[in-house]
Amino acid sequence: MTNRLIRMGLQIPSFTYPGVAPEDLFERICALAVTGEQHGFDSVFVMDHFYQLPGIGAPSENMFEAYGLLSALAARTSTVRLGCMVGGMTYRNPAYLAKLVTGLDVISKGRAIWAIGAGWFQLEHDSYGFEFGTFADRFEKLEEGLQIVKSMFVNDTTDFDGKWFTVKGAMNNPRPIQPGGPPVLIGGSGERK
Repeated sequence: MTNRLIRMGLQIPSFTYPGVAPEDLFERICALAVTGEQHGFDSVFVMDHFYQLPGIGAPSENMFEAYGLLSALAARTSTVRLGCMVGGMTYRNPAYLAKLVTGLDVISKGRAIWAIGAGWFQLEHDSYGFEFGTFADRFEKLEEGLQIVKSMFVNDTTDFDGKWFTVKGAMNNPRPIQPGGPPVLIGGSGERK
């Protein structure tokens, strides 16, 4: 699959549907993604959160882990690009994140998009035991994580010794299908850098 612009993306921000039982929830989400693909959407995005966001629903509403869901959607779709809108660098070790994104790219045969940001939803961080820190801390983690993940997309091994993250001889096999790795989208709001 060649890199191409996103022309019309479908974001699935909610996983709570009236009358849909938990055991039927995945099939409902698949139906949305497949219908979007059939009707001209060229990408499908899900949120990378552990709780539902304010303004969309209550924190207690359904929320899937993003990369597991996207990999499952890859098996049900054939042309749409797949990614998070937008992933949080603070939720996972960057070397592990490189493996997740690469797995999605391989499973989807080169349809992954890696959208990433600094993270912002403090409730999730506090509840799951992830350090929230200041905006500057989160942005430094984003900068270091970008270096690690991009290196792991293209190099045999990655070594990195930063303020926030350290990896030694980290390997990423198989490599992403897309040369150089999936396209990177950096998302966020608030302070500018």
